Amino acid sequence: MTLETLTALAHSLTREQFVARAPGTFLAVMSSTEGLTMGFRTEIVRVASLPRPSTPLAVHALVKAEGNPYPDRISVGRARNCDIVLRAPSVSKLHAHFQVRRGGSYDLVDLGSHNGSRVNGARIAPQVPEPVAAGDVVQFGDVAVQMVDGAGLYSLIR
Repeated sequence: MTLETLTALAHSLTREQFVARAPGTFLAVMSSTEGLTMGFRTEIVRVASLPRPSTPLAVHALVKAEGNPYPDRISVGRARNCDIVLRAPSVSKLHAHFQVRRGGSYDLVDLGSHNGSRVNGARIAPQVPEPVAAGDVVQFGDVAVQMVDGAGLYSLIR
């Protein structure tokens, strides 16, 4: 579902109804990538702590794209064949992936990206799984996303 669809849904339903219609975990993009030029190479950036908007600019369900391999991983990157595509020059083509753990929790693994990944401001080591959960702010290069569940998404977009 698009951000516009989710926003309309949130404004027409109660929190409980919204959570029932939008279960799971979402990545709410909290930094803009509009107007950036896209090249073949990853742009090396200096990650700054910029003020973030209070509402998301885009929302991605944390799910596997249909037909993609490796059912235990959800890939994130700039390439169109990633499960979650973040079209920003500071994001590597295959930047990181979320590993699905038993019980529905996740680990984030940076795949040796040029600009690294951060969880709640702390850079994570490449190839080392880092536990993440709803409420965490994850940064891929200079693109910040907030992990939220259905109730958290309702609060952000309402």
